[in-house]
Amino acid sequence: MAAFVFNEPAMDFEFHQWEGMTGRYLREKSETLAEMARGTCGVDTGLLKARIGTEYGKMPNGELASNVGVTGSVTQIGYAYFHHEGTMPHEIHPRFKRALKFTMGGFIVFARRVYHPGTRAVKYLTGPMRALF
Repeated sequence: MAAFVFNEPAMDFEFHQWEGMTGRYLREKSETLAEMARGTCGVDTGLLKARIGTEYGKMPNGELASNVGVTGSVTQIGYAYFHHEGTMPHEIHPRFKRALKFTMGGFIVFARRVYHPGTRAVKYLTGPMRALF
C-alpha cells in the first residue's frame, strides 16, 4: 500500500507563488484579457488603449491577485468610464467661459450650449472577460 506524504512547501509554491502553476495560469489569463480589452476599446488618441494593463500582487491572506483595468488617475483618463458604460443624450454648457468654442466643417463655431447625442457603451473590459471566462 502506498503512503501519501503531504508536502506543504510544494503546495504553497504551486498555489501561492506567481512562479507556480496557479500563478502562471492566472498571469496568462490576465495578459490575454488585457490584450483582448486593448483590441476591443475604441481608439481616438490611443491613450486609453495604452493605459489598459495588468497589476499583480497578493491578498493579505497570501492568495494571488491580478487586476486588469485602466491604469493611471481619473484626471489623466477620466473618459474611460464613460467609454465603457456609454452616456445618455445630454446638454453641454461652458464651465468657465461664456461660450463653447470648437471647429466644425473647417470653421470656428461659438455656442452657448450644444446637445450631445450620447455615446454607445463599448464594454472593452467586461465583454472580453465574459468571453474568456
